Amino acid sequence: MSHYTSVKTTYKSLSDLVAALCLCGFTEEQIELSEENDMTLIGYDNAHRIIDGQVVKAALRIHRRHVGRASNDIGYVKQADGTYSAIISNYDKRKYGKSWQDSVKREYNARIATRQLQRKGYKVNVIRNGKTIRVEGKQ
Repeated sequence: MSHYTSVKTTYKSLSDLVAALCLCGFTEEQIELSEENDMTLIGYDNAHRIIDGQVVKAALRIHRRHVGRASNDIGYVKQADGTYSAIISNYDKRKYGKSWQDSVKREYNARIATRQLQRKGYKVNVIRNGKTIRVEGKQ
């Protein structure tokens, strides 16, 4: 059984998180959503994932068949403060570890910045160059 860990994030917008995940390799069709944390995360062995003795339930789930061969579900659990914590197994962190999580964070933050600038009436241009994303606003 793979060991799961929870990674605290500052993500509060589920739609922006989905968009960021799509820019980082998944499709909308591969991402399952729920208003509540009611989707059980399942492992490679078809068993429920457990953290601290509790079955892990998420508001966003990427089924293991989309994560990789012999992988576990990836999930995002809505916390009491409105943020979403990432749930990724140690096995899957080989591909979806810190570097990938940093990419999701950059894309998420670019989406938030884009929306804020658009609300202020700016025309927005998003420039991606390697690991750098620059969001420019022009009136």
